[in-house]
Amino acid sequence: MPRAVILTAIRVEYMAVRAYLKKRQEEVYHGTVYERGKFSANKRVWDVIIAEIGAGNPGAAGQAERAIAYFNPQVILFVGVAGGIKDVRLGDVVASTKVYAYESGKAEETFKPRPEIGLSAYSLEQRARVEARKKDWLKRLRPTPETTPTVFVAPIAAGEKVIASTKSEVFQFLCSNYGDAVAVEMEGIGFLDATHANQQVSAMVIRGISDLIDGKSEVDAQGYQEIAASHASAFAFQVLAKLNVENDKVNSTPSVSNTESFNSKAISNYQQTIRPEAERDLLETVREWADSRLRGQLHHHVRLNLPKETQPRQVRPWGMEVKVAIAPSSQLLPPETSIGQVFEQCSGRLLILGEPGAGKTTSLLDLALELMEKAEADPQQRIPVIVDLSDWQPTVSPSTSRESKVSRKNFSEEELVQSILNWLIRKVRGRYGVSLPQIQQWLEEKRLVPLLDGLDEVSPEYQQDCVQAINLWLDSEFKSELRPKQIAVCCRREPYESYSQKLQLAGAVYLQDLTDKQIHKFLIDANRGELAESLMADENLLALIRRPLLLSMAIIAYQDLELTQWQQATSAGDRLNLLLDAYVCHMLTQDTPSRAYRKQKCPSQEQSRKWLEILALQGDGAL
Repeated sequence: MPRAVILTAIRVEYMAVRAYLKKRQEEVYHGTVYERGKFSANKRVWDVIIAEIGAGNPGAAGQAERAIAYFNPQVILFVGVAGGIKDVRLGDVVASTKVYAYESGKAEETFKPRPEIGLSAYSLEQRARVEARKKDWLKRLRPTPETTPTVFVAPIAAGEKVIASTKSEVFQFLCSNYGDAVAVEMEGIGFLDATHANQQVSAMVIRGISDLIDGKSEVDAQGYQEIAASHASAFAFQVLAKLNVENDKVNSTPSVSNTESFNSKAISNYQQTIRPEAERDLLETVREWADSRLRGQLHHHVRLNLPKETQPRQVRPWGMEVKVAIAPSSQLLPPETSIGQVFEQCSGRLLILGEPGAGKTTSLLDLALELMEKAEADPQQRIPVIVDLSDWQPTVSPSTSRESKVSRKNFSEEELVQSILNWLIRKVRGRYGVSLPQIQQWLEEKRLVPLLDGLDEVSPEYQQDCVQAINLWLDSEFKSELRPKQIAVCCRREPYESYSQKLQLAGAVYLQDLTDKQIHKFLIDANRGELAESLMADENLLALIRRPLLLSMAIIAYQDLELTQWQQATSAGDRLNLLLDAYVCHMLTQDTPSRAYRKQKCPSQEQSRKWLEILALQGDGAL
């Protein structure tokens, strides 16, 4: 597998890089502490070694030379932050074409620069230019920045001074003598000097702009070092993900002909550490889809672990043949318990219940992310696939759509199991673009974890059939080779409790309303201190927005409220109506791309309001 070394100068840079690595482990060489991990992307797994080495060109040179000698990488990068000299904005990224040693020269009556120049590898420069144009690297940024950063593939200047004023002599000297340099830092020339003597390694410096020289302390206090380091790391790993490494011989598969060095067991162990290409593609697609769903959800960016209560009586893990059984009582889980931990405690067979807007779908997406973290670190772990149950109906025909209703009849066990299998294969194929034979193979090999969302959104006449179909799929001998080892299902509590048959899963968890403490912290973290103060003083209004969906809507709407109207509102109902009206107005002004309107004009605000009114009447108040 290809190998890369990434060096950083300070902790914030190191942590931004470290976030991309899975299965990390510490490694020490001649006193330098490295961390080694895996980075998977674009059908390839990289072996990545990272280190935090401190500031300065001499140290960068020594550490680069040491890392190259010990790890023998194909690629070495220096990733971090820099000050912007010209053209760039805070948060922009600079991938170096070359680095000037601006302090090199001859001191006469005036200083005459004789700069050393370190060049980036041509292959990395070309790849950086391509990725800078594509903008795909922006998908790696979480949360999505309000202002889209730009990538510059351009020269950088490097010296031993921290430049803190555009009026300083050093800054004026840079502008006069290195007019094409767009950023300045303190390690790049030492780093590239070391790599110049190791031509087998491709090297580049990638920097995020954390300040614009003046006001450095102020922007540092605003968190721009973290932002810049995050942007630089995202672009660096995008370059790695898309890079074609020609000489990929490091840790290559052992030759079976050399029987003195390797045996069949060693080869088998090696193969188990590499996930098949089709699985890597699926894993990347699922992550992109889940990230896109969570990107617009505020309580995912401002991390909120929803309160959970186990409800064992909601499921039948003991089997339908048992006439009498006593299920354990409900139990409130510790606040730090994640949905992934609950899933593990339930042996990978979990029902997620909640009220409308309680965060069921977001919890399912969070579970998918936790399972993907494990799958990316360990190829033996299964891959989650998230699918919506809303269009399921009991039919064995793969082509039947929701528009063509199935006539009511008594379905056999075989028909119900086949219907859930046909539906799942069709959904995975449609959402993730995988071939039917491949999905069939994965089901047979137990490589997938179906995460089924919205049992209550199945047509009412088929919901009980759906419960029966899932139970038969998990227990029936028919098509038992396609039975999943792990599964999770989401449903609203009220309709689920009306079903005569319960899901035969190992456990159930109920998502509870948010506590006062959680709401207050959430609002403060989201920079909505005024709204927090207002809500804490109004118990009736607070009671109305204890669910994540309504709380998120309130946060979005509050910024557009007229303060005088809010202060004049005397009841919780009036304030809730103000929030909802402001939310609708805000969302109607958003320019959200939609495939439905590619070839025609988007509806006006008046049309959208009219359709919303019709939907509200048809929904009869259901959220």
